[in-house]
Amino acid sequence: MSHRFDLASLAAGIAVIVVGVLLLVDQDGGFALSFGVVGALLAAVIGVVLLVSGLTDTEPSQPPPTGPPGADER
Repeated sequence: MSHRFDLASLAAGIAVIVVGVLLLVDQDGGFALSFGVVGALLAAVIGVVLLVSGLTDTEPSQPPPTGPPGADER
């Protein structure tokens, strides 16, 4: 069985861990996070995950057609 490395899943996992650690430190009293900061942080995490998943090509691209236009239409 072959397992493929998925960069988007790795980025999502790391982002969730970072957000969890920040919320844990906030509850411990290390620093104070407001709702606005947490909202912006979650939006940034979602953006990073979407960016990484968009940049990783999971399917090989198809080669360009080599024949004249309309040759494949049958």
